[in-house]
Amino acid sequence: MDEVKEVTFTVDMKLLAFHNLNMKQVVEPGEMKLYVGASSEDIRPQETFQVMGEERIVDRKVFSSKVTVN
Repeated sequence: MDEVKEVTFTVDMKLLAFHNLNMKQVVEPGEMKLYVGASSEDIRPQETFQVMGEERIVDRKVFSSKVTVN
C-alpha cells in the first residue's frame, strides 16, 4: 500500500548561487526548474519558478534547506 505525505521545503536564494565569469557567487533573475526524484534517471514531480529582481552577489552558497513532512 502506497503512503502519501506532503513535503514542504523552503528554497534559500543561496541554494541557486553559481560562480559567474568574475568568479563571484551570484543569483541571477530568470526561470529555475526544480526536479524531485529517487535519482537523476528517476525524476518524478517537477516545477518551474521565477527568480525576480536584480542579480545578487552572495557571501557564500548553502547546500540544504528546511524540510517539513506532514
